[in-house]
Amino acid sequence: MTATNIGSKNFVVLVHESEVLDFQQEVDVAISWNDSPCFQLASNQIKLIQVIEDSANEYREKYLKLVYEIGSLKIKGQSVVEQLKIEHDFSFWWLTLFGLRRWNDKSGTTETIKLLALEAELKRLSANQVVFSGANRQVEECIRNLCLKNAWTFTFHQPSTRAYRVTIQKKSPKDLVPNFLGAMFVLARQILRQGRIQKAAPQNRTGTAALVIDYFNGFDHSASLRGEYISRYWHKLPSLIQSIFQTITWFHIQDVGLNSLSLNDANKHTKNLSSRPSVAHEILESRISAKQLSRIIPRYFRLQIACFRLRGVRSKFMFSGSQINFWPIFKKEWNDSLRGTTAIRNLITFYGVSEKIKHLPQQKVCLYLMENQPWEMALIHAWRSHQTGKLVGVPHAAPKFWEMRRFVDPRSRFESGISQFPQPDLVVANSTIAKSELSANGVPSENILELEALAFQHIEPLLKINQSKHVAPNIPPRISVLGDFDTEITNRLLSIFEHGVDLGEYQCVFKPHPMCPVNQNRLSEIGLDLFTGDIASLLAETDIMVATSPTSAAVEGFCLGIQIVLFHDGNGLNMSPLKDAQEVRFVSSSDELRVALAAGERHAVNSHRPYFTLDDGLSKWNAFLRSL
Repeated sequence: MTATNIGSKNFVVLVHESEVLDFQQEVDVAISWNDSPCFQLASNQIKLIQVIEDSANEYREKYLKLVYEIGSLKIKGQSVVEQLKIEHDFSFWWLTLFGLRRWNDKSGTTETIKLLALEAELKRLSANQVVFSGANRQVEECIRNLCLKNAWTFTFHQPSTRAYRVTIQKKSPKDLVPNFLGAMFVLARQILRQGRIQKAAPQNRTGTAALVIDYFNGFDHSASLRGEYISRYWHKLPSLIQSIFQTITWFHIQDVGLNSLSLNDANKHTKNLSSRPSVAHEILESRISAKQLSRIIPRYFRLQIACFRLRGVRSKFMFSGSQINFWPIFKKEWNDSLRGTTAIRNLITFYGVSEKIKHLPQQKVCLYLMENQPWEMALIHAWRSHQTGKLVGVPHAAPKFWEMRRFVDPRSRFESGISQFPQPDLVVANSTIAKSELSANGVPSENILELEALAFQHIEPLLKINQSKHVAPNIPPRISVLGDFDTEITNRLLSIFEHGVDLGEYQCVFKPHPMCPVNQNRLSEIGLDLFTGDIASLLAETDIMVATSPTSAAVEGFCLGIQIVLFHDGNGLNMSPLKDAQEVRFVSSSDELRVALAAGERHAVNSHRPYFTLDDGLSKWNAFLRSL
C-alpha cells in the first residue's frame, strides 16, 4: 500500500478493529487494527501488524524508550523512579507492571505499539480525517487526542453489533473493588494462610554453598518421593552442583494455574527432597513476620502518597518523538501497581525474599531462572545487601523478539543509584541468538556466560540419531499438534486443524500443554489421538509439527529439521521464537494450513538446524561452577 495524500483536500482514513458492514462514508484508506480487511470500503488497505513487523526493531526500541522516559520524567523536581523509593537503594518502580514491561493480553503493550505504528502511518499519508470503528475505548481516546493535537477531524463510528456492546460493558468483579480494599484483602488473606506455610529449617551449614531458585513445576513427582530432584529446567545440573558444592539450598516458587501444586503438596515434596543432610528444598514464600509487616504497611501508604504526588504524570504519559498520550492505555495498570493488589503483593514479595536471603549463610553462587519477574528484582536487591557470591540469571526459554520484559532501554543499565535497572552479575546465553540480543540490549560482554541450554538438552540425542543414520518420514506422515497454555487459543487451533487437514493423508496426535488439559471427546470428534509421553519421544516420531506461535517446543522441532507450521491469527504481535525463520510457515485459517501442509518439505536426510548450545556432559557449566 503506497497511497499518499497528493493535493487532496480531504483524505479520509478508516481505522477499524473488525469488519465494518454498516459504514456509509467514502474512505481513501482502511487501516486494520486487527487482521480484518474491509475491501468493500477502500481498495487501499493497510495492516498495522504488518507495518510493525516490517520495522520490528524500531517499534520495540520506541516502546522501551517510552518506559524509560516515563521513569525519568520529572514531577515536582524528582523523577518518577526517585519518588517511588521504598528503601535508600531501591525504587518500587522496578516492581510495577509498567516499569518491568510485563506482557499479557491486558497489559496494553500491543495496543501501544499499534498506536505508534498508526501515528506514523497517519502522518505518512497526510491524513486530515480519521474515523475509528471499534470497541476499545482506551484506544479511541488516544486516537481522538492525537487528532486534536494535529487539527485532524476525528469521527467515532460505533458498529451496530451485539459484540461491541458487550465488549464495552463487560467488567470483572475485581474492577468493582476499590484498589485499597483489594490490597487489604490480599494482605489479610496472606496472613491467614501463612499457618500452612512450612517453617524454614535453620541454615547453619558450613562449607561451600550454592543457592538455586526455580519454579515448582515440570519436575518428576515420582523421583521426588525418592528424594531425587529431576526438573525440566535443569537437566543434569542438580547432580553436577552436588559434586562441586558441600551444601545446596533450593528455593521453589509455586506456579499459578489449574494444574499447579497445592501448598500442602508442595510442602510434602520439599520435605521428601530435603532428606539428604547436604541438600535443603523450601518454598520461596515465607511467613510474614511482625518485622516485615512493620515495613510492608508503611511502604504501602508511602506509595499512596507518591501516587497522589505523581498525578501530574497523566498529562505527560508520552515520550519524545510521539504526540500520543498513552495514559488511557496504562491508567488501570498504573493504579493497580501503586495502590491495588499488585502493589501489596509485590511489597510482600520484596520483604519476604529479603528476609529469606538475609538468613542464609554466605553462598558462593546463586542460580535463578531469569524472566525479569518482580521476585527477581527483590532477589537482586537482597543479594546485593546480604551476600557476596555471584548472582547468575539463567533464561530457560527460547528467546522471543516481542517478549518485552527481556529488554530494557540500554540507558537503564548504566544509570546510577536507584535509577539503574536491577541486574545480576552474570547472564547465561544458551544460544548464539540469545547472546546477540543481550549484547544489542546493552549487557556488557564480560557479563554474558555462553553455557549449555539446560532445558533443551533432551534434543541432543535426537540430533545425534539424525546425524548418524538416514531419517525417513513416516508413511503416512505423522502430524503432532501441540496445545497452548491458553484454552481459547488452543480451541481456535483445533478448529482450523479440524477443517484444514485431510486425516486420511496423515497420522495425527495431540499433546496438550501441561497447564491446559483438553477434553478427550473433543479430540475424538476431530480425529486426534491423545499423546501423553514426554516431548523427546514425540519429537522422535514427528514429521510435521502444528502449534501456536508462542510455543517453545516448536524451536526443538525446528532444530531437528521437522516441518513447522504455526498458528498466528494476525491480531497481535508474533510471539514466536521462530518468527524470522524462513523455513517456518505461519497460518491463520484452515485454508492457509492446508496450503502450508501441501507445500512444506518433509524430513531431510541428516537434517538439523543449529540453534541452542548443546552438550549432554555440560562441560561449560562444569568449568564455570568449578571456577568459582
